[in-house]
Amino acid sequence: MRFKIKYTKLGNQFFFISNLAEWHFSCRTHYNEKWIKEGGPLSYQEKKALKEFGRIMKKYTFRQKNKTDVYLGIPFITFPNTLAWERVERWVNKKEYLKIKEIFNVFSVRFKKNWLAGYKELKKAKLKLEKELNKKKNIEILRILSNLFSNKELLNEDIEIYLLISPSKTGMGGGANIGPESITFECSDIKKDDLPRALLIIFHEISHLFERKELNSLLKKYINNLNKKEKEKIKKSKIYQEIKDFEIIINEMIVSSLLPEGYLSERLTGKKIIKLIVRKQRTFKNLRYYGAYYLYSLVREYIKRQKPLDEIFIRKTFQLFKRFEHL
Repeated sequence: MRFKIKYTKLGNQFFFISNLAEWHFSCRTHYNEKWIKEGGPLSYQEKKALKEFGRIMKKYTFRQKNKTDVYLGIPFITFPNTLAWERVERWVNKKEYLKIKEIFNVFSVRFKKNWLAGYKELKKAKLKLEKELNKKKNIEILRILSNLFSNKELLNEDIEIYLLISPSKTGMGGGANIGPESITFECSDIKKDDLPRALLIIFHEISHLFERKELNSLLKKYINNLNKKEKEKIKKSKIYQEIKDFEIIINEMIVSSLLPEGYLSERLTGKKIIKLIVRKQRTFKNLRYYGAYYLYSLVREYIKRQKPLDEIFIRKTFQLFKRFEHL
């Protein structure tokens, strides 16, 4: 396995506009606050364009439709600038294509400032990550993930990491929605002290690539077997109201129990995990910390025994969710 780190101007423009549209709970509002502060208040035309783009994005969402990828980030982020628009034209209908072109034009000036300030930082980050990721300790994490998720095949594939500009010197994030061997990573230049956190985020997203082979099916089956009364209780919970998808909630709890909040973060960075247990504010972020803390010993045992994550692990995670939400 090798890591291939890439970025494109058009992919970053897509991320910039998509995030500003705030069409999904995963959009980073703190990025938008900084971008708007730096570029000035949004015009009426820009606000209107973002509403239209949000409507389009909700149609071409992260999830597959009829077993086909429809997320618009895939053609914009993973194809070279010279081919991306050609691919997008095949991805959407003619009216949507013209509207998307118009929206990109509306934001061209605002994005140009962002790109000129950020692309040099991406170039530096690319060089640092290429040097760091191929170290022996990081390859060992991949082997552990392959055991936990019963996915040896991915070890034989190259992982593509597409860099996206973060407006904050310390702001980082990621996603695993652009393909079976590809992730996105949001950053500016990565200082030496930032490298451990960058690795935690990157390997969290790579974990999502590994878990798709077996864990997704086990999780779907577990949720489908819950009785109707239990599902109704879940829908009334504060976290469900925030995320609107129970599968995502449990999935993120499981992956976060590995890293960046959980046991594998110690293996990756050599630093003890923070014993942060916050229940006063029942948010998705706090739930991840809560689950990672209480799943720590169980994760360690599964890794020690080279045992794949299974229904028992899913059940334990579900129980912690219910305890956190007082269900």
